[in-house]
Amino acid sequence: EARGEVIRVAKLLDWDADEIVTAFKNVEFVALGPRTVSSPTQLAAAVAAARSEGCAVVDEEFEPGLIGVGVPVRDTRGAVIASLNVSAPRYRFVDRVQAAATELKRVARNLERALGEPGIATQPAHEPPASQGG
Repeated sequence: EARGEVIRVAKLLDWDADEIVTAFKNVEFVALGPRTVSSPTQLAAAVAAARSEGCAVVDEEFEPGLIGVGVPVRDTRGAVIASLNVSAPRYRFVDRVQAAATELKRVARNLERALGEPGIATQPAHEPPASQGG
């Protein structure tokens, strides 16, 4: 289910680079678009950038010509419980990604407040990566 995958990816925002590299060291990265992340190290760098910006931008990573932006929604403990995202054809949306990110962040903060005050004001809950075995 796509919704579940988005939440699992958003949870990576709370993992450090070593945890990401360890968790994904045996994963085969399959190119779905011309800018698909192709290694655990690249994934860790992309997550660090998303954490720094407060949003994740995917620009032709999952499909050629598609761009999107997403933000996490956190509960009162700071755990990621949902994400908000929007995507569109790159030629229509590339110049509006930052404006969309700003709006998504605003909506996420409003949702967090409605849930009982924002995760944005708390330390993120942390779930260590599951053992990959082998």
